[in-house]
Amino acid sequence: MAPNYRSVVLRAKSLDLEFSGLTAEIDHVNSLFDSAEFRYQKLKMMAKKFTIPQFGLTAFVKTKETNCYKAYTYNFYIFPASWGSVDSWLTCQASSLKFLCCHEFDFNKWIYKGVSYLSIEQEEELKSQMKQSPYNLARDIDDDYMLKEILRKVRDWLMEEQEDVICLGEFDALQRLYLQLALKKAFPSVHVEIKDSGEVVASRLTSAESSTNEHQIAENLLDNLLGFSKVIRLLIKSKKPLIGHNCLTDMLLIYENFIHPLPDKLSEFKKIIHDLFPVIIDTKILIRENRKSLRGLGIDIGSTALQSLYLTLKNSAAKLSALNPPTIIIHHTSPKYEHAEHLHEAGYDSYLAGFIFIKLAHMLTVTKLGRASSPLITFHDYVQSIQPSVNKLYLMRANVGYVSLKGSDPSYNIPGWLYVQSKDSSALDASELAELFEGYSTVDVRLIDRKTAIIAVSSFIGCRNILKDFKSDGQLLVRKYNIFQHNKLVRYSLWGSLALMGAICVWALLGDQKSSDVG
Repeated sequence: MAPNYRSVVLRAKSLDLEFSGLTAEIDHVNSLFDSAEFRYQKLKMMAKKFTIPQFGLTAFVKTKETNCYKAYTYNFYIFPASWGSVDSWLTCQASSLKFLCCHEFDFNKWIYKGVSYLSIEQEEELKSQMKQSPYNLARDIDDDYMLKEILRKVRDWLMEEQEDVICLGEFDALQRLYLQLALKKAFPSVHVEIKDSGEVVASRLTSAESSTNEHQIAENLLDNLLGFSKVIRLLIKSKKPLIGHNCLTDMLLIYENFIHPLPDKLSEFKKIIHDLFPVIIDTKILIRENRKSLRGLGIDIGSTALQSLYLTLKNSAAKLSALNPPTIIIHHTSPKYEHAEHLHEAGYDSYLAGFIFIKLAHMLTVTKLGRASSPLITFHDYVQSIQPSVNKLYLMRANVGYVSLKGSDPSYNIPGWLYVQSKDSSALDASELAELFEGYSTVDVRLIDRKTAIIAVSSFIGCRNILKDFKSDGQLLVRKYNIFQHNKLVRYSLWGSLALMGAICVWALLGDQKSSDVG
């Protein structure tokens, strides 16, 4: 029998999120000029603006005395709670919605049936209102046509004094609690009962009877509003390894939506997120830092896109049979994913991320510990063997390769910048320069003025070949960027400092001369 989601969440797990948008501003695209801090500020704005419509979670449970993992996969549609003073803006980017449409995202399910959630701040706000009076959680009657109709129906029933019980209909869990609280506030002499079928029934109270405590109803209502937030809190409580693929943005969105507003500085975010989730493994980093070892095992990784990685490892089973890799089976509770691909559905993508990690980590661990150890290797062994790659979150198209949650971020590590200058009077165009150099490598262009630009190049080979091919170019002067030669502000500051030092030296010499004359 499959464990329920609570027991599954307390195991090692992988996650994936879908977003309602990707860039907060039109100029907030990823750039090779981005430092880790600057990228964080871009992503912070994105996380504040957009939401998480879908959250995928897969727990991998190793069966006893076998070399097999069972994958329990959940795909949650989630929707921010709106209750009383608590409300959220839903911002969407057209291209992101179109992308979700292409992958059969169910927008009706998201909006009509999405599991609610609250951040810690929102929960505290509702708790504060509830402390003043539990009836504060019964929303304004004027705002809800359904409630007004039910109150009218109950009022008419009370005036007729014929039937002792009235059936009010079937409602979802949140509506039932809401009705209980609102009816108790409006009619203290009425007892509201919720049947197992979801039907809400009102009955008259005799003097000897008492109705359900309004404080308990309000507590139940708040618990229902928390919804998916309880899953996040279980993840935090478990302190188990969390696996993602290119998951820095995921972690920012989780923090912003379920915990607190994101802190101002990257350093603050890193400390807090590491305290909450002590072990985060980004499979992008795992690939990046172990390509050579994998190549030695006959696994040549081309694309590091999620689906490509999955297929590469899945199709390499014959090559790796000598390493006795574990079998991974999708549990029957997730039949949708057993025989069909559902790319960019968060649940399926979370399964792919976990599959990739287990296969990669097993290869690397066996290489480290020896093949005889293969049948006895545990998940803990996997994590220990890849420690150098743990708690590093991949940064795509930036001037550093990753953000380190446990220590200092790496120093600037792209091959370098190139300085480009027009040799004639014609002005440079950023798009034309990008098109000119993109055949060599991934590049980004930043114009300094109409005749000069800086080019950030992503590869050493590309950088070298550009310098070689444009060494004698008739239209463009291309050189390695030098901050002292090519940055006017630094150059002027340097000359200013030299001039100041010269003036001080002259003043000192004149002072010495005057002292000599007096002597």
